[in-house]
Amino acid sequence: MNSASARDALLDPEFLASLAGLRILARRVPRGGRHAEHRSRDLGGGLEFRDFRPYTPGDDFRSIDWNIYRRLGRVVLRLFEEMEDLPLYLAPDMSASGWSEEPPRALAGLKAALALASISLGQHDPVGLYPFAEDLLDTTPARAGGGRLMVLADRLASLPRGGGTDFRQSFQRLASLRLRPGLLVILSDFFDPAGLEAVLASLTPLRHRLLLVQLLRSEDREPTLQGDLHLLDCETG
Repeated sequence: MNSASARDALLDPEFLASLAGLRILARRVPRGGRHAEHRSRDLGGGLEFRDFRPYTPGDDFRSIDWNIYRRLGRVVLRLFEEMEDLPLYLAPDMSASGWSEEPPRALAGLKAALALASISLGQHDPVGLYPFAEDLLDTTPARAGGGRLMVLADRLASLPRGGGTDFRQSFQRLASLRLRPGLLVILSDFFDPAGLEAVLASLTPLRHRLLLVQLLRSEDREPTLQGDLHLLDCETG
């Protein structure tokens, strides 16, 4: 399958249109981005009222609530929540275990990643790609703006597929990029010879809000194979 065909397989116009009313909500958003649709952890000069606090010398007098002053004789400030963007970082697992069956589970993961990207871009949030396998693969920095969804679809369609998985190495490399804190979505089967505990331990360096999307089939939970079997790992042989 060429890159254009792979991209078209990810872009289902009817499915993407069905996402129009969805939103990605964050109660606490890292401070430091531009204005968008999320509440920041800080209070400032935004539009949504949050609370009052007593006036102290040096405060902006324009935030004084004069109605309370006239009624109660108290000088207090009206506080508003800042609305800021939430960077979305998508980390799809491109290793061989996700591509060893038909249809491949990894393809469902890429479609889910693109769906999240579509929702996030609709909120004017920046979206970036950080795929991995045995190591972090070529990354696409987080950006917002028109036409960005097609850029991400092209990038997802052209990612190399196969090889082993090294969660620890991949996530250490990702942490070393020192990205602005945001929402990091990892899409993987999370299969590792060392077990799920080792996978979870590898997440420690990541200073982001995490969303783990595990790609499974019913056979993974309830295998139907019986008898004497010789199993071969599709990544390690």
